Amino acid sequence: LTHLNVIFALAWFPWQLLIASKLSSINSGDLASSFAKATDGHSAAGDAPGAPRPTHRSAAEERRVGVQAKAGPAVATLALLLGIPFLAGQIQIPFLIALVSSAYFLWLSWHAKRGVIRPLSILVLGGALAFGLTSAQLLPTAELAWHSTRGRNNDFNIERANQYSWPLYHAPAVLFPRFFGNDDTYWGKKLQVEHGLFIGTLPLVLALQTFFAVRDPSLRFWKGLVLTSFLLSLGSLSPFRLVGIEPSLWIFSGPARWLLFTTFSLSILAAYGWDNLPTLKKGRWLPWVAGGVVTAVLLANLAISNIPDFVLSASTADPPTWRANEYYLAKFDSVLRSLQTSGVSLLSPYTALPLILLSAAPFLLTRRHGQQVLLAVTAVELVVIATTTNPTFAWQKILTPPDTLARIPEAVAQKQTRLYSLRDFEDTGALLTNPEGRSHFRLHEEPRQLLAPLIHAQFDLPGVVWPASLDLSEQSKVLHQLRETIGQRDFELAKSLNVGAILSPTLTNSTPRVELVTLSGVEGRASLILQDGTEIPANYHEISPSHIRINTSSEQPGTLIVRDTYYPGWQATIDGNPVTIERSGIFRALDIPSGNHSMEMQYSSTPLYVGMIITAAALVSCGALLYKRK
Repeated sequence: LTHLNVIFALAWFPWQLLIASKLSSINSGDLASSFAKATDGHSAAGDAPGAPRPTHRSAAEERRVGVQAKAGPAVATLALLLGIPFLAGQIQIPFLIALVSSAYFLWLSWHAKRGVIRPLSILVLGGALAFGLTSAQLLPTAELAWHSTRGRNNDFNIERANQYSWPLYHAPAVLFPRFFGNDDTYWGKKLQVEHGLFIGTLPLVLALQTFFAVRDPSLRFWKGLVLTSFLLSLGSLSPFRLVGIEPSLWIFSGPARWLLFTTFSLSILAAYGWDNLPTLKKGRWLPWVAGGVVTAVLLANLAISNIPDFVLSASTADPPTWRANEYYLAKFDSVLRSLQTSGVSLLSPYTALPLILLSAAPFLLTRRHGQQVLLAVTAVELVVIATTTNPTFAWQKILTPPDTLARIPEAVAQKQTRLYSLRDFEDTGALLTNPEGRSHFRLHEEPRQLLAPLIHAQFDLPGVVWPASLDLSEQSKVLHQLRETIGQRDFELAKSLNVGAILSPTLTNSTPRVELVTLSGVEGRASLILQDGTEIPANYHEISPSHIRINTSSEQPGTLIVRDTYYPGWQATIDGNPVTIERSGIFRALDIPSGNHSMEMQYSSTPLYVGMIITAAALVSCGALLYKRK
């Protein structure tokens, strides 16, 4: 479910391409030229006797009105299709698909010899309307990004941005989608949707055949997109970095998501090859490729049986960097066990299926009814892969509250202290990674039992870790220190940060177990610190995500420390009188006079309200363009 917002955004990509095609078919010269330039034309013939008197227009006026009638709804539709994907709660994917769709529109306009300047004006207008339509989402997000590690402090470095690059050693998954196994047998970099590059064996053959053998100018854009998106997906290994270009990074991460456009473009090329199969040049290279792949698989299986002997002989060397033989043999033995049911093992049906189809491709491409057979075989292959490769998780487990929930201390349940989940952030991606660090299917339950951020939010528990990729800059530094001290069993910093309970994973006999540590002497979620240094707990009387109320009583003035995140937009009153919120570390603070007082804090986002006004105005503008009739 983590990637639903990516899927929801991508669903609009084909529609963006369709509107780009429609816009390019409108005479962009007439569209972008001034409507005031109406040349004299011939008037219509005289009215027929007794008929209503028509409105006479010149030929230029008729052409102008017709273009305007077509262009207005098309531009409004373009704005809607560019803007709606941003409402899925994802920024990177909508930005990338808008970028590719815009490039496609410019390419179509240039290919139709209609220039670039005028189509650019259409994109500027549509883009401005799209930004207006999504301002209610984009402006608050921009504010958050500004205060996050991707904002003004430049904490978001190139290494972090490239951590989700597509590794070249994942190339075998193009033909063998279970090359790295699945769940507890997985030994690749990351078991995530972004690294998928499988479109089916025969579609891949058709796509490559079309790419290299077809010279149709209409395919140049998709061929270029295949290469460009693939190179960008390499991230840290991308050749674009050699010339200092980082078009997919900036404050974004996940270069591997460019593969979405690689697979889409390959599918376009495969579809072209399928439609033109009778006239498609038969590739003489296919038997050589099939033979090469079969040979590589046979050699790989031969090497698998000899790896232990190689490691044993290598580990007897003198350099002190070599560890004991058992260490390396244990690692390789674990990988070899995974390869028995995955990789290119001849015992695996996932190895046999693409080999058979690849070998049969030349035969299918040369037969009269090869198109029908190709379609049927591909459908079967994709269904088999889709139903047996993707990890599954029962809905009953998702909807059932975790057992850990019943063990949570009352102070956390009452929102007076916070819950911290000490999760393992180790990247298990190395080829020869620690076998115990792999993604085990039986460990998928662990994040639920640990009440990870998005899960504890589901049960309305106050947490510590920012439950989003836009982590706040100031908090990230403190949380990094918090994690280190907790790992050293030092809980003083945790207590000062209002952490009342800590959940940490333990592994007993390969079975996940969650340890709960309840802390005592925790500084309250709100405290009144008097002038003499005395600290008085101040309990929340009303609390919600956007509103809190705290009553205080003291004989001395003091500072009220509210151990909630300091963030722009929070406004405070004391006995109904507005006061200024100060910063106390990463928390909020207020100066409180002596006596009995009622303090309230209310969140009111200026970017949200401004964005809503702009969105409303953009909606009215789009409505006018869509329903305007001449």
